[in-house]
Amino acid sequence: MAEAQQLFDEVLGELSRWGIAGRYDSAIGPETEIFHDLRIYGDDLYELVVWLNKKVGVETNIELGRYGPPETPFPRIHKLITRRQYDGLKFRDVVAAIKSQTLADRQTNQLAI
Repeated sequence: MAEAQQLFDEVLGELSRWGIAGRYDSAIGPETEIFHDLRIYGDDLYELVVWLNKKVGVETNIELGRYGPPETPFPRIHKLITRRQYDGLKFRDVVAAIKSQTLADRQTNQLAI
């Protein structure tokens, strides 16, 4: 349990440094969704994956489009693409990826992160 909490705190600390954790009004916990709750997508989601690989050593091979929309400078297009349903990626999934160094994709059992 202590290891999971330490990993959770490490990820939360990184998101806080990026200014992302401050955007969310409620407490962030293991069930918090990366896109649906924290609105991490596009470049921010990419940066999270890169950080997982470089800083923590998680093997990365992710289809970012499954977990959130790309960034777009056009507000109308952004509204359309954020309505789409995206696969859930929870904070606990990120912690599990750090612990196991991979995150199995739930549908194909291929590496997602």
